[in-house]
Amino acid sequence: MENNIVGVQGNYALGFRLEMPEKYSIGEQDYDVLNDYYSKLLNDLPVGTIFFKQDIFKEDKFDTSNWKSRNFLEESTNKYFNGLPYLKHITNLFFVLPNKSIEWNKLKNPLRKPNKKSFLEFDERIESFNTQIKQGINFIQSVKLSGGATFKVTELDNEYLNEYYTYLLGGINEDYSVDIKKEWEHLRIGNKFSTVLKFPTEDKLPEELSTCRLDSDLSSDKIKFFKNYGDNFGFDLNFSHVYNQIAVIDDAKAHYLKAKKNNEDLSKFRKFDKTNDYWAEETEKMLNEMVKNADNERVVRGHNNIVIFADSESDLKLRVDKVVDRFKDINIKPDRAYGDNLLALYEYSYPLNADLFVNEHYYIASTNAFATTLLLTGKYNDDKEGVRFNSRINSMVPVVVDNWDEPKKYMKARNSFIFAPTGYGKSFLANHIISSNFFNSKQVIVDLGESYRKLSALFPGEIAFLTYKEGQSLGINPFELREGESLTTSKMEELVEFIAVHFKRDSKINETEKAVLRKIIELYYENIKSNHSLPHFIKSFIVDKDEIVKLLDIKEEFFNVEEFILLMGEFVDNGAYSFLYKETEEQFGADLYDKRIVVFELDSISDNPLLLTVMLQLIATAIKKMIWQDKSTRGYLWFDEFAKQLKWNGVLARIEWYFQAIRKQEGGIGVILQSINQLDENNPLVKAIIDNTQLLYVLGAKNYREIQRRFNLSEHAYYQMASIKSDFEGERKYSELFIGRGEETHQVYRLEVPKQVYWAYQTEGAMNDILMKIHDLKTDMEEAINVMIDNEQEFKEIARKKKDKRITDSEVNELIKNIVL
Repeated sequence: MENNIVGVQGNYALGFRLEMPEKYSIGEQDYDVLNDYYSKLLNDLPVGTIFFKQDIFKEDKFDTSNWKSRNFLEESTNKYFNGLPYLKHITNLFFVLPNKSIEWNKLKNPLRKPNKKSFLEFDERIESFNTQIKQGINFIQSVKLSGGATFKVTELDNEYLNEYYTYLLGGINEDYSVDIKKEWEHLRIGNKFSTVLKFPTEDKLPEELSTCRLDSDLSSDKIKFFKNYGDNFGFDLNFSHVYNQIAVIDDAKAHYLKAKKNNEDLSKFRKFDKTNDYWAEETEKMLNEMVKNADNERVVRGHNNIVIFADSESDLKLRVDKVVDRFKDINIKPDRAYGDNLLALYEYSYPLNADLFVNEHYYIASTNAFATTLLLTGKYNDDKEGVRFNSRINSMVPVVVDNWDEPKKYMKARNSFIFAPTGYGKSFLANHIISSNFFNSKQVIVDLGESYRKLSALFPGEIAFLTYKEGQSLGINPFELREGESLTTSKMEELVEFIAVHFKRDSKINETEKAVLRKIIELYYENIKSNHSLPHFIKSFIVDKDEIVKLLDIKEEFFNVEEFILLMGEFVDNGAYSFLYKETEEQFGADLYDKRIVVFELDSISDNPLLLTVMLQLIATAIKKMIWQDKSTRGYLWFDEFAKQLKWNGVLARIEWYFQAIRKQEGGIGVILQSINQLDENNPLVKAIIDNTQLLYVLGAKNYREIQRRFNLSEHAYYQMASIKSDFEGERKYSELFIGRGEETHQVYRLEVPKQVYWAYQTEGAMNDILMKIHDLKTDMEEAINVMIDNEQEFKEIARKKKDKRITDSEVNELIKNIVL
């Protein structure tokens, strides 16, 4: 194994980096499971091994220099989070094999730096040690918890291990080595101040140590979150510190014989002192327990300490008080080291020096009891790719959440639901997910409410926004061919379906009518070489009707020509819908499906069966071309305000089919709803949709139990959902959301964005209306957002006056114009 390091005393150690389950991600039973796993791991380690877990927390600045800045949103986000103060957390796990028996009664002061050199005693004992540790690591990685959380273990490299002494003893400083100066109350580590608090001996520990207890930060009468004793010394301490958790695996007989001798001595003198009598009975119980549990539990010497770092003596005192407070929370009075003992504890907290601790530094405990002191949860862990959200802890640093899951680690399908009542940020979240996937996917959005207009205005060349306004063109031309392109069978079928929704409005087109339309379309493109469009197609047919009917031998029993002319005539000249396909400056033709995103905004036509049918046909074509036919690119299909869309004839059945089929097309479908109750659970189509959903976003709900039941979530998942609390009034505004991936993986995240991104996503309210008016004046959304930010207070005052009806709409427009121009 390459992850080994050797000290000058001949001590040998294997080092690993441990990625732990995220804080708040595991439930009560998980703590029991983890306690059992760690206890078994310790029980199976070779005699003489020192188990050394080291959690390092360092105050640092968040670095976004490796983030991409490909557009306005990304650039604003990178600047906003770059330099954010946070607590960096890493966990190193060492297994140390000393080269000789530990001298329990002799205090050593190892002031020499242990340099790496050849390990001359690399014999069968070392090989056996390596094998057993490897088995132990595999055992740790096999842990499966109810929240989908696992342990990820990687080997530390030799370069890191060789610099580890300088890094650790130099005050977790990566930039340069420093001197250590001993003073009575503290150490001077370069320009830092440091001290050490440790767990006391076993007689001062609580009589019973439980595997977990309620976490008061999030728990309430209805919500239960848990933590163990070690969690008190993690992110509860918001400053640079190191939490060391050390267990020495001794020969079980040695502890038994020592305990037996103590019991015999106490028994001899029990008549002289009632205290002796009491402890004789207690040690007798302990001896019985040791014999009873000899096969599955052993006694170890444990040592836990917290190394505290500060910039000044006064700051160090405040931090010591915080650590003492965390000890009080678990009913333990810590020991604080001074003078030589302080320097010794500091030096011995380097793994290769751990054999130098003496009896006074240890407490005696079972492996189960020691395991309760381990820090079991840590920072939010980044996935390799995905959407950026924020940690619920640790200064809300960004964290990458994979919602695609190419290796199918969490889920087999990418279908999702977003649940939240009105005003909780459903569309805001959808905008964030959609824009995060902007460069790696094609997306089709079906919306009722213009929630994505600003996003399309930010990227007009990449996003097509199709909506209906009375008297205005839709801005599309499905008949257009690319330059040099000829009519294909696929294009012809697309146009047949498109014409059919205009022609056959209250019935379904039959195959003979389709055959006739194919002939007419083919003739049209043979004779007309440019400027193709639906109005031109209709006019050409009307003008040359008799000649076309004769040429193509169109029989009246197969195709009603007069009906065709009557109904299609409404889309040309002075027809009721003649404006729909008039040519405009911003017109989408053959390039429509080349866009990264196509938004269909249907709110204003939801009550018009004809226009709705036309748009639904365009949507079906977009889905087919952008997602179904292009499997090389990820595809997303979004339905916002889905409850309204359920009222449309046949929509539920079509979407249920999408939920089943889209996975094979390298795609995912997202549905946005106010409540789970908007889905009729007695409908078999709804049940099939839920069965095919493995990605769940919840920003709020009136009945979390119903979501838990319908999606078969765990009790801890319910507690997570019920704990969601957003803050829209604080200095750093954020929303909280539950994300469930697959059947097991779930966590609560926060979503915080800079002001530029906030205004790009915000979809409601008077301020949003003002921003859209600014855009109308500036015709550039990026510039409009910057104007909004620069004059936000003035615009808020205008919004207040408008709300109080102190000014009219025309006055509002004039005030905005004066500020903008």
